[in-house]
Amino acid sequence: MREPSGKSSRWLEILAPYDFEVVYRPGKSHAHCDGLSRCPNPRDCHCDQVIMDEPLKCGPFSKCRRSEWMM
Repeated sequence: MREPSGKSSRWLEILAPYDFEVVYRPGKSHAHCDGLSRCPNPRDCHCDQVIMDEPLKCGPFSKCRRSEWMM
């Protein structure tokens, strides 16, 4: 197995203090999640009309995401 790099190694470092076990579950067993993420009637879904109440403190969203990973 090769050494993790980039995002994988950062996640390993963040999760290292916790005692947990990763258990594989086939995608078919996650059907409920797919249903919860869908709008029942696409005509009623107004996802493109989302208004942010507050501006992001660190600037554009992409900048915030990048700064999260800087250690």
